[in-house]
Amino acid sequence: IGRSRPVAVEFYTPSCGNCEAFDPTFTEVAANFADTKDIVIGRVNVHQNQNIMQIALKDRDSVTWPFLAFFPAGSK
Repeated sequence: IGRSRPVAVEFYTPSCGNCEAFDPTFTEVAANFADTKDIVIGRVNVHQNQNIMQIALKDRDSVTWPFLAFFPAGSK
């Protein structure tokens, strides 16, 4: 996932109240790092990208939304 840079990802669902409440905070964090090349920050709508969710969260028994994941540089 993060071959040369670490990656921080928010996995969310559009109908999730907690996701909606967290959105301004995550948007602010992403904006603060927008000009840096030290980290990649992104969001994944799990309804539209189930294949990405299944790969990224394959080692989790259960997940609540929003789910934040950090992938260090060099992780697969």
